[in-house]
Amino acid sequence: MKETPYDLFLQSTVGRFTITGSSFVWCASPTLCGAFLWGEQTEAETRAILHVFDQRALQMSSTFDIVLDTRGVGHVDPSGLKLLFQWLMKNRRDLAARIRLQASVIREGPIGFLLTGLLPVAGRTHPYRIFTEPIEAFRAVVGERGDVLCAEVEAIAEGIRGVARELRATREMLQVRLDASLNEVGRALGMSSRSLQRVLTRHGTSFHREVMAARFERAQELLRSGEHKIDDVGARVGISDRALTLLFREKTGLTPAEWRKQHRRA
Repeated sequence: MKETPYDLFLQSTVGRFTITGSSFVWCASPTLCGAFLWGEQTEAETRAILHVFDQRALQMSSTFDIVLDTRGVGHVDPSGLKLLFQWLMKNRRDLAARIRLQASVIREGPIGFLLTGLLPVAGRTHPYRIFTEPIEAFRAVVGERGDVLCAEVEAIAEGIRGVARELRATREMLQVRLDASLNEVGRALGMSSRSLQRVLTRHGTSFHREVMAARFERAQELLRSGEHKIDDVGARVGISDRALTLLFREKTGLTPAEWRKQHRRA
């Protein structure tokens, strides 16, 4: 699954995931989606997750499964818990009609008890099962294929939790706007451009390197689609034809034309 900024994820979800603070929401297929939560779940983060599900339900199949992993949650804001309960009460009929199974993965203890207790209190809702091991939850919804998907979601979680907030925000903004400047990203984070550059350096990268990585990813998408001439791709990602060729040679050892041919053969 591919990381996608929040606003773009709401437009197209299948095969993607989006970060919502101390959590991320993913969609493996039109019949399977989920969320992975950790840390302190604030009201704002809870609202962001619920908004994704409000929007995404329209793009899912008429019935689908969901895997909700809350093992990493250490604290739940009472206002967020209230918001979640109100949302469940408001949507329980639609949820009961559409969700075939909710596989909830919890950590044994007060937080797990608190979160799993919401569904019984909300009354008659959709079917759900409680697990303490994620692989069992995935197997419950997709059988043996659950092992592979479980490993992918776990890897995504590990990657996100190990990425600094500043680096993550930089990459998200560049995915939306390739022409975003260091100053703009810094302002969005409430820090100076010099401070942001220092943070990126500490994590083994730079703003220029992140911009070029974003341009390379976008150029690959354009070449893969086959809808644009190679001469147009450089301009669309903000660099010259020569710079685009150098970038592809550096990353793949191929020219853009060679890369496109190889991809088409594959």
